[in-house]
Amino acid sequence: MANSKFKKVTVILLAICIIASFALSACLKTSDSGKTDNSSANNQVTTGNSNASQSQQEKPYEFSIFRSTWTDLDEDNDLIINEINKRLNVKIRILTAPYETWIEKYNILITSGDVPDLSVTTGPGTLNFNDWAKQGIFLEIKDLYEKHCPNIQKYLSDDIIKAHLINGGLYGIPKPSLSDSTFAIRADWLRKLNMEMPKTLDDVYQVLKAFRDNDPDGNNQNDTYGLCSEDTLNTINFVFSAFGVHCPPTDATKWVPDGNGKLTSNILEPGVKDAIIYVTKLYRDKILDQEWMLTKSQAYLDKVHSGKAGVLSTGFGSMLVSESNIKANDPSCELAIMEGITGPEGKFVRPMQTGFYMVSSISSKATNPVKILEFLDFLMSDEGDKLIRYGIEGITYTMKDGKPVVNMEEAKKYGIESGHKFRQILQPPVISIPQEDPRVPELLEMSKVLFEGPFYPAPTLQPESLKEVITQQGPDYVKNAVTMIITGDKDPGEEWDKFIEEWRKTGGDKLIQEINELYEANK
Repeated sequence: MANSKFKKVTVILLAICIIASFALSACLKTSDSGKTDNSSANNQVTTGNSNASQSQQEKPYEFSIFRSTWTDLDEDNDLIINEINKRLNVKIRILTAPYETWIEKYNILITSGDVPDLSVTTGPGTLNFNDWAKQGIFLEIKDLYEKHCPNIQKYLSDDIIKAHLINGGLYGIPKPSLSDSTFAIRADWLRKLNMEMPKTLDDVYQVLKAFRDNDPDGNNQNDTYGLCSEDTLNTINFVFSAFGVHCPPTDATKWVPDGNGKLTSNILEPGVKDAIIYVTKLYRDKILDQEWMLTKSQAYLDKVHSGKAGVLSTGFGSMLVSESNIKANDPSCELAIMEGITGPEGKFVRPMQTGFYMVSSISSKATNPVKILEFLDFLMSDEGDKLIRYGIEGITYTMKDGKPVVNMEEAKKYGIESGHKFRQILQPPVISIPQEDPRVPELLEMSKVLFEGPFYPAPTLQPESLKEVITQQGPDYVKNAVTMIITGDKDPGEEWDKFIEEWRKTGGDKLIQEINELYEANK
């Protein structure tokens, strides 16, 4: 899409109010495929409880939902799923897989013909989504969406919908989303070591070194990390931002402006090499966790929650939840936002955003697609949002002065201290922060920057030759190369230059040419 179109996204997102409220924040799980007939397919769900009573005589419509990382969801005993089942007269079954294997598992479902009724995936331009849509695996829902999803349409701009059309058809509903990602630092450790909040990468280096060496947790053991990361390096993105880089080099298919009106690969942004050199220094000086390249997402969280990391990846809306989790192991923990770290040239950029995250698609074999759309729209209603954000009044929260106050102990009991996992399907793009903490006003003020972007100019476009190039280069080609450079013993700058040359020759230049042709055609 053109830049002008995505300016509209920013305007619309700016109009969304920021809500200060109490944050709540294996394998493949098999189930019935949800092909139950239902005579009320054309009835639209309302947001009141009266709908449930009207449907009591009807057999609940059973359908399956696939989404990665839901391995701990038990649909038979989940408080929120059971409540949704009751209110909407449905029976939801969960299909899932760990983050590290979900693509493989989902591909097996597709090729076997056992397509989930509702799939939450990365959407157009990724995986084989466009081919699956053209093959009729997903249902074309443009007219149904316009008729049955009024709550979603309040938050989802026409430009984002247009960006997801494939040959004029809509094969999935994107979740409107602003990434509130940021970084937090152990403020209690800074105080103990008599150090100031770092402002530059040089400051960060000295602080992290002290966190590693000077026993900031006071247990007389050498067991604290300066910095830990998962294998994608997304969790230390502040380093790349300080070199003017909009996203870490985990792959080469994030298309960013080249400064001359065209698009280029994210790995060709001018500051990437210097950022890798800096990360290499952190690793070789043993300030960065020496096992970062083996650390997956859950293992990273485990390390962070152990209370042994000085800087962690979090969000403006989830920092206080992160702090609460760490306090279970280190009661003295106090976090503070570490934002705007600048590099040697004084640069700082925020990570680039798409304006959406993940896409919900309905199988063409689903017997009641309208009922599934009504479920999706319910999640974006005031009633549905309140349910997945806070839980059930009298159980996980109470109302005080007209605002929800969460019982954190009960919320943790039901696994919704950061909200229910269904918020990962659809949820209004608002920032939710515990309102009784004195740091909330500052966090809310800081989070306003999220509405300014920057936004990717063409988030759903991908070159025609992408699959061919990925096959030639091999899986995780970029990520593996970055790992080898950082953990190797050669000059990282020289090795990066060699890698870029190889990437260009093995299809990179062809991809850049094709993405710009698409970009021009879609302006």
